[in-house]
Amino acid sequence: MDEPVQITRRDATTSPGKANAFAMLVGLPLAILAWFLFQMRWGYASTEGLFEWIRQNAILAALAVLVGLLLHEALHVVGWALFGKLPFKDFEFGFIAKALMPYAHVRNPMRVKAYRWGTALPGLLLGVLPLMIGYIGGDGRWFVFGLAFTLAALGDALILWLLRKEKPS
Repeated sequence: MDEPVQITRRDATTSPGKANAFAMLVGLPLAILAWFLFQMRWGYASTEGLFEWIRQNAILAALAVLVGLLLHEALHVVGWALFGKLPFKDFEFGFIAKALMPYAHVRNPMRVKAYRWGTALPGLLLGVLPLMIGYIGGDGRWFVFGLAFTLAALGDALILWLLRKEKPS
């Protein structure tokens, strides 16, 4: 059984505007570099028809992005519930209209280590993993999907950065 932990609170939050600014500042160079490396390795032919498919299937592509964003937030909750051993009633979902940003939130304290894993989970499963599958296999669809959801997880990366000096407990 876990020992009781003294809970200390420290504000490690940031505004949605700062999170979006960080994502743009880091995301644009990251996207350009990733795209350049993919094209150098696999050539233009690997993504040639991808953007035409997206144009022809814009509604389906937009729906996939929307479902992916909702799944991203759901994965936070699953990760926090699993690693933090908290019931699902301790979580809430919402949407910040001004920032066009969905969010998941935990109402009760948990160990920082569990919070980190739950925060990283969507970026790893929806972003980095498909990005690597696409890059290794030369599949532009997986690559673009993974790149998009890696970029979508940059706000989470900022949270992890803000928590970098916190003890895991």
